[in-house]
Parts: sequence; structure tokens; C-alpha cells
Amino acid sequence: MADTPLAQALRTLLGPDRVLDDPAAREAYSRDATPLFKGLPEVIVTPHSTAEVSEVVKFARQSKTPIIARGAGSNLCAATVPLQGGIVLSMMQMKQILEVSRNELLAVVQPGVSTQQLDDAVAKEGLMYVPDPGSKTVSTIGGNVATSAGGLRGLKYGTTKNYILALEAVLGTGEIIRTGGRLVKDVAGYDITRLLIGSEGTLAIFTEITTVLSPRPKASKYGVAYFNNLADASVAVDSIVASGILPATLEFLDNTCIKAVEDFAHLGLDKEAGALLLFGDDGSAESVAKAVTEMADISSSARGVRAVTLAPDVAAAEALLYARRCSLP
Repeated sequence: MADTPLAQALRTLLGPDRVLDDPAAREAYSRDATPLFKGLPEVIVTPHSTAEVSEVVKFARQSKTPIIARGAGSNLCAATVPLQGGIVLSMMQMKQILEVSRNELLAVVQPGVSTQQLDDAVAKEGLMYVPDPGSKTVSTIGGNVATSAGGLRGLKYGTTKNYILALEAVLGTGEIIRTGGRLVKDVAGYDITRLLIGSEGTLAIFTEITTVLSPRPKASKYGVAYFNNLADASVAVDSIVASGILPATLEFLDNTCIKAVEDFAHLGLDKEAGALLLFGDDGSAESVAKAVTEMADISSSARGVRAVTLAPDVAAAEALLYARRCSLP
């Protein structure tokens, strides 16, 4: 414990259990998943409430101390690297799912809830949290909103910005605001919610998030096509889209990613392929079977195709999705 004047002041403000400044903690919070950037914070603060976040922000403003909010740090845009030192505000202790409403198709959560945790919770109600970033097992909802995360289902369903109804947030002054509401058709006034989404902590720090949920699809199916190179895979993508199919998932990996994923996960991927195209759909069993079969047929007749395989069961489908998630974003 270095017990610097900054750490002392924050311990006085919040209590000793909310403040970390030992060398191991400072090193751990000096990076996120972005490999090229590093900045050593002076102190890490772990608030448990909106009021505590507000107090820390007010303190940072008054003392002119740099402050940066952080979730799981899984982003690849250096959004949570404290390049100017100061305070890292870790939101990971604000991790409650406050409400799940099946009737209103929404959930209210704190920012430290993981994407996987929320989706698992709403699945029990037959619902789905749609945004599906590759890092969903570790990424947080707060981080998703801060970076407007995309995901494997983005082509068909859109990205995080399409699934946020309301925010509670702390401004740079420490003021607590609420934006949006509980209605999808909420069009009165300025759309401050959409302005804050993707702002990466530069405009506000999110402390409560109201998300849109969807009924969980009755069926899903996936397949994989291997190609000699990325150009050939891109032609297949063009053909699939031109056919009128709107896939739930249409993602590719290049040879470097294929080799890295296979060496790590041993999934039986073709390491000699120049590109891998992961395709899939969800919805009714009949529509899914039709769409995925058509995508497989299009891929099979495409230039430079090496092999096309449909996942025969849920386990095989999960393996294909896992291959994509191993490469993150």
C-alpha cells in the first residue's frame, strides 16, 4: 500500500475497502485488451453505488485528477488505458440485475453485469439480450454501451445502440442524470441516450442501464465454409446478401486467426484454408433450415471454396461460435 495523498483522500471519502493502490493492482489496471498501450494509474476505486461514483467524479474535478471508468477491459480500442495516470474507476462491483420484465421486454442492470450473465438470466424467461460481442463471456453491459459494441448477430439485429432504452449516468461535474425511458417509441425531445452510447466515458459514466429484450428464437443453425483466400470468401458473402437472405451471423476469420484459434482450442479447423466463413440464422425451425441450407448451397458453388459443413447438433454449433469468439471483437 503506497498510501499516497490521493489514496488517503479517497479512502477518507469512501472508506478503505473501496481503494486499491498496491503495485500489483496498479499494474493489472494499467492495460486493457489493447496490446500496444499502457498507463499506470495512481489509484483504483471500486464504487458500489451511483452516489459513490458521483462523489469520486466531484473529487477528481475539484482536485484536477485524471479519471477513467473501466469495466472488464476487454475492448481493443484502448478505451480504458489510464495514459495520464490518476484514478481508474472500476465499475465491476456494480453488478446487479435490478429488473427483468417479460411483459415490457426490458431489463434494468448495473454496468458491471456481464453480457453472458444478462443473457443467461433473461433466457430463463424465454428472452434474449440481442447484442452478442465476441467477448460476451467477460465484457460488461456498461462497457458494451460505452463502446457501442457490435457482435456476431449485428448484421440481422444491429448493435448495442439499437437495444438501449434509458441510462442513469454521472456527468463530469458529478451531477446524476437520467435519459430515455421504458418505451421503444419514446421520441420526444433530444435523444441524449443515443448521444451517450459509444462515448467511451468522455461524456458520462453509466451507473444504470435499461436494455431492450427480444423473445428467444425457437431455432438456430450454423455452418462453416472454408475458402482459399479472403477475396473468395468475400465473393460468397456478396452472393449470400444478394440472394435476399439476412443471416443472423455472417462472420469470417483469416488464416492467421484460424491458426491461432485452432492451436488454442483444437476444434478441428482447417489450418490450411485462407479464410473461414461462419454463417447461421435463427427464427422458426422451418425458416432457419431453409436459410442455412441456401447459404450452404451458395457457398458450395462459390469461387475458391474448399469445404462446407453444417453443424449437426447444438454442441457442434457452439463449437463454431466458440471458434469465432476466441478471436474476440
